[in-house]
Amino acid sequence: MSQSDECQATQTSVYPTKRCVSGGPVVEPDAEPVLNRVIHPSTKFETAWTWSGCIIGCSYLLLLVVCAFLNTTFVLWPLTLLQWSHLLSTRSCRWICRFLEDKYFAMLSGYLELVGGVKIIITGDEELQFAHHEHVLLICNHRSEVDWIFFWNLALRLNVHDRIRVMMKSVIRYAPGVGWTMMLLRYPYVNRNWATDQDRLTKVIESYKDVDMGTWLAMFPEGTALYDKTLKKSHEFASKQGEAKWNYVLQPRVKGFELCMDKMDPDYVVDLTVAYPELMEGVRPSPVRFVRGQFPTEVHMHVQRYHRSTLLKHKDRMGQWLKDRFAEKEERLEHFYETGAFQGEQQTSGQHASRVALLPAQQILLFVGENYLTYFWSRRRLSVYLRAFQVAGASIHSMDSHKIHNEKHQDKLHTRSADELRLFT
Repeated sequence: MSQSDECQATQTSVYPTKRCVSGGPVVEPDAEPVLNRVIHPSTKFETAWTWSGCIIGCSYLLLLVVCAFLNTTFVLWPLTLLQWSHLLSTRSCRWICRFLEDKYFAMLSGYLELVGGVKIIITGDEELQFAHHEHVLLICNHRSEVDWIFFWNLALRLNVHDRIRVMMKSVIRYAPGVGWTMMLLRYPYVNRNWATDQDRLTKVIESYKDVDMGTWLAMFPEGTALYDKTLKKSHEFASKQGEAKWNYVLQPRVKGFELCMDKMDPDYVVDLTVAYPELMEGVRPSPVRFVRGQFPTEVHMHVQRYHRSTLLKHKDRMGQWLKDRFAEKEERLEHFYETGAFQGEQQTSGQHASRVALLPAQQILLFVGENYLTYFWSRRRLSVYLRAFQVAGASIHSMDSHKIHNEKHQDKLHTRSADELRLFT
């Protein structure tokens, strides 16, 4: 190999420890390997923020929070009260919520791609299609706090973006607007306390089967994002259990997964592996970067689907089945950060690319227009909702009064019968 060939090879290597100068390659012992940056990213590798990026990022945050707040206040809460008062069926409420979710999450996903410049690349071994009534459990590696946001970009291409529920930490439900919306839409919240989480998860998951409408439950079996601290704990746990130590994923927690499999009994399990090319430069996606408008340039997703018939073969050892999937994720992610791509064919998955590009733009206009009208017609809407609540309250009061009247009438008849019996005796 010539000197120029050697220099070229070292420049494209995963571990670039050499650089080329006129006198030949010079070893740089202090150069940090790219692979180490993937495992241990740092803010020192990040680029400076810009005002234009901050405007884009803050606009996304406003869309996320304000639209959620308006629809929670003027739509979801009234629907919930109407459902509790039995003036509207559960199925009707679910359909209305699904319609709003369709617009809301298509808008956010479209904003990330059309305005934020995020490119979604999906790979897999098959073209995926799902029926509207099928229940799906999605498992994903957890590399950053924003992984779950891109679930809807994948779901948009599968036309299932109106039915995703993400398992999250309970503290998120207190977030104004977004947390309230997710709570009313029955997102499962966990406290990492199995004694309380078990009953809460069971109730929420069983509620998904109240109506004949499919639900996608997305979860992170690792329980937390991969950081230096959590990776160290994962290695310690693996050493105690005599298992392999992983660097790209954490050891999964099997109890929650087994509960979801048992109570939900999904038609499919979708194994999703997410990777970010920025990590090769030591930059981790984060909420702070989102606010600055520094969205990932690319999000790579590798998708595998497992049918119920396949899962039934492993019913008695689902915990081991889950660990096997994460062992595959470790190998898959290691290959990605060495080559820059997942193995497998790139999929368009469902909708044509042109429709995926146009649909979010339409949804943005429709949804922003709807919230614009919601704001300026809030007083009129509020008065209508108050009247509806008054009618609901009057109906409930009427039913209670009728019940009390019947009870009093029965007591009166019973007393009269007792008096007549005493007269005859």
